Amino acid sequence: MEPLFEEYGVSIPEKDWESMITVPASIEEAYAAGVDAEEKNIAMYESFLNKDLPDDVKDVFERLMNASDRHLTAFERQVDGTGCGSGTCDGTGYGNGYKTGTCNGMQRETGNNGAGGRAMGCQGTGTCTL
Repeated sequence: MEPLFEEYGVSIPEKDWESMITVPASIEEAYAAGVDAEEKNIAMYESFLNKDLPDDVKDVFERLMNASDRHLTAFERQVDGTGCGSGTCDGTGYGNGYKTGTCNGMQRETGNNGAGGRAMGCQGTGTCTL
């Protein structure tokens, strides 16, 4: 985002970000906090996109909102217990939540997944040891 700030002459906010972080007491609280944060992010980006903005700025907000939507899905799956936490991953896109670990065979995919996205997890046949 720094190039957009520079292009439009906007100062980058300076905050003590570390003082704003609260470490959840459990992984379940972290998942719930993730759901809450992504819902707020999506609402924020939607409000920005309702304004008259330059195309490049709209594009960035749309990409960020789409990423937040995917993150929200992953956090929700962890909260309701349907995320991929262990065992076999079938590699059906974002369908199994957050996946990372050691994959055997041809399952590993790391890199760009669509515009501004990031894919990391299992793909194809075989198993992924998480």
